[in-house]
Amino acid sequence: MKALNTPVRPFVLLGFVMCISQASQGQILDHRLIYSRETAPNGAIWLNDGNGADSLLIADGQAAKIEQSGRYIFYMQGTTVATPYLDGTWMRYSTTTGTSTLLFTSTDNLVGESMVQEDSSNVVSYYCSIYHNDFNNNTINTVSNGSCYDDAPDVRTTEPRVVFHNAQENLFTVHLDGTERTAIPNTTLHDTWPSWSPDGQWILFGRCNYAHLGADLFYVVNFYKIKPSGDSLMMITQNDTLGPTVYTSNAVWNADGSAIITAGMINGSYSLMAIAADGSGEQQVIPTTPGDTIAFVSGTLDLDVSTVGINGAPDQDRISVWPVPANEQLNISLMETGPWHARLVDTGGRIVRSMDRKAQRFSIPLSGLTPGAYRLEVSATSGKWSVGRTVVKE
Repeated sequence: MKALNTPVRPFVLLGFVMCISQASQGQILDHRLIYSRETAPNGAIWLNDGNGADSLLIADGQAAKIEQSGRYIFYMQGTTVATPYLDGTWMRYSTTTGTSTLLFTSTDNLVGESMVQEDSSNVVSYYCSIYHNDFNNNTINTVSNGSCYDDAPDVRTTEPRVVFHNAQENLFTVHLDGTERTAIPNTTLHDTWPSWSPDGQWILFGRCNYAHLGADLFYVVNFYKIKPSGDSLMMITQNDTLGPTVYTSNAVWNADGSAIITAGMINGSYSLMAIAADGSGEQQVIPTTPGDTIAFVSGTLDLDVSTVGINGAPDQDRISVWPVPANEQLNISLMETGPWHARLVDTGGRIVRSMDRKAQRFSIPLSGLTPGAYRLEVSATSGKWSVGRTVVKE
């Protein structure tokens, strides 16, 4: 959320290059995550290979977003942990040279940026507008100046369209040239940090806790995906919508759009996590070096993070269900003793059966249910893992 200042052209410093001693030269960042920690006083930026190998990249930086091919990283430097977007310098880090270029000094909030793959131009939210700038940060055109709360732009790779959030209204899309500003139906002012799926067909976003939204854009309770038209809204995570804060970061897609990556609690520990994007609830921890709260996550186009389960066992080895199709009851066998929470969900998203069990094997009665397909969801109440299966009742 940007302050309501009078729009002015950002002060540009071209060609000023600063070496970052923590980073090695010529790093290849394919299949990598980049994330920011709230390490006092100015934050820290880390790399992760998706399997737990961490390295400190920049010891004084926040809100780091990696350009989708992995060539550049944009980040804020000199801002405080309490105000990660305000009164700092906006930097572009080259992964091929290991150096950072100062793009301009911020005297207001800079909330989110993205890059156009074809020409390495960038789209950035600054003051009361979203700008499209060339590689040297000269303005090409204004993408949006309809509100000082237009923030967090993300450019679709399949065509020049930008999605962004407005913390007083809802999500919007707009053409890169500034035309066709369109509100996305079925989104609200609580929806933040939208991101295009790799195929450009879906928009991922976090729905925030209303009580905290004005103070922080990362009090995310649940993640959703939606079509740009506003159709097919799907809840990816299944937390109590009136509950406390669950996630402390935005989320990004993996390479094929089958999972999202964010930060939060699993099994009593705080970490990065991968969550299946189909709403099944499957999730796994991505190990990280222990440290402060993760406040921003980004990744490359070829980010390859699987959703095999926290304990490393493939989904098919963790749960067995029979018979399928079923009639009077559905039998369930799990790889260990509970306690478990199990439920059946119909194709309209309604929970039609719900139970808690401790045994390794138990059954769900199906009498009275309409024949058809149902989603079986079983989760460990300890928070270890959750799995899903589509079953059919005769």
